[in-house]
Amino acid sequence: MKILCLGSANTDTDNRVSVLARINKSINHGLICATDQIVADGFYHSSLADVSFNNLLELAKQFDKLILLDQPSIEYNDNQTFLETYQLCIELENIGVNIHFRKNKNIKHLLEFDELIKSNKSFCLYPWTSDEVCEDSTHKIVDKTKLKQKMLEGKFTPAYCEKCYYYESFGRPSPRQNKTIELAIQYNICSLKELS
Repeated sequence: MKILCLGSANTDTDNRVSVLARINKSINHGLICATDQIVADGFYHSSLADVSFNNLLELAKQFDKLILLDQPSIEYNDNQTFLETYQLCIELENIGVNIHFRKNKNIKHLLEFDELIKSNKSFCLYPWTSDEVCEDSTHKIVDKTKLKQKMLEGKFTPAYCEKCYYYESFGRPSPRQNKTIELAIQYNICSLKELS
């Protein structure tokens, strides 16, 4: 079986893959960073620091299974790389790749916020993380407490969030959706309970 492990670009990734290979009585072939590399049975690892997003999508086709290593965001080069790795896993899953990542404790909160922004079309983390007016807002926030309450209740706030609603009405990702996941990573917000 050919298995690709995704993770950060540090030595912990290779160490974790070596352990997985030993447990599975297999071999760790090490880093793979070219889509034309010949792949044999065993374990490989890569990251978005080594291979572009699109090339990893292509590379995934050569493997029977992909695994996102359960590494905390601080082990990645930066928050953006952690976010893009999470987004890559979602994309791979959406196109039918056999990828294991949903049980990872280090992305559990991202999955929960992802579900929240799908089920609650009003919620956005921005008002909890900044005193500034949202760059995508059309109006200055008058009562932040009231705005937060409306968002938690799933009530639309068109005076402030018109741009996001517009994007979503066409089925496009909105700044609200993207910012919520980005801010959850940046501020290490793991649940709604932390927002009280």
